[in-house]
Amino acid sequence: MTNHDQDERRKGWDTTAGAWDAWFDTIEKATKPVSERMVARAGIGPGDRVLDVATGTGEPAVTAARRVAPDGHVVATDISPSMIAGAERRAAKLGVANITFRTAAAEHLDDPPASFDAALCRWGLMFMPDIDGALRHMRGLIRDGGRFAAAAWAEPSEAPTLGIERGVLARYFDDGHFAHGIDHLNAFRFAAPGLLETVMSDAGFRDVSCERVTVVYEFPSAETYTRFRREVSSTGAALAKRHPEDVVEAAWDAVAEAAGRHADAEGRIRMENIALCAVGTR
Repeated sequence: MTNHDQDERRKGWDTTAGAWDAWFDTIEKATKPVSERMVARAGIGPGDRVLDVATGTGEPAVTAARRVAPDGHVVATDISPSMIAGAERRAAKLGVANITFRTAAAEHLDDPPASFDAALCRWGLMFMPDIDGALRHMRGLIRDGGRFAAAAWAEPSEAPTLGIERGVLARYFDDGHFAHGIDHLNAFRFAAPGLLETVMSDAGFRDVSCERVTVVYEFPSAETYTRFRREVSSTGAALAKRHPEDVVEAAWDAVAEAAGRHADAEGRIRMENIALCAVGTR
């Protein structure tokens, strides 16, 4: 990845950081089970020193910080200064003081080897260009016998909160962003069965296993769901820059129509999604 690519990657997350902050309650209500399961599967307990990579709005860093208190500590990193700033504000508001936040990419962390008892990465591996290099670097930061837990999304059909948007927009825009697989840096990069376990094993982690965790998103209406995805998705910002406004609006109207098929009699939306939670030992 060139410095330009890295800057563009960072700018993309900085652009949507405010929206992630604004929608935090909705996101966290849905994704809390994943954070809790990751911390449990990583074997994190009181007194541990934990690394959270690609922390975004500060999870699972806060969950881990509460688990390791009072004597343990969490280092939480992200490439986006704006995301880190929001995470710092939230931790301070919650009174969680045993977290150090840093702006850094996973492959550029400069902590000494074996600095951490465990490491976490919730929905961040998918966006790391050199996935093997990043995983090997993180592995080196964990002590022998320590664990690394990571979360990714299952196939689009099993994760409708993201999958509906992608499926509809792909019909409107010929864009490689909507493909998925190991060579595509997007939410469904590791959706194929066994792929997440394979990349972790290839990077040297032992005894890698993966389980499925249900993530339930709820919205008062299809329009609210669509506004949520339009604001937090980097795809929305990218499309708005590259295509005529009327085409973009028509595409998002189609997303709302598709989401409406998940509505109950009162128009409320409830979407069950599957997250993949993998863990491996250093």
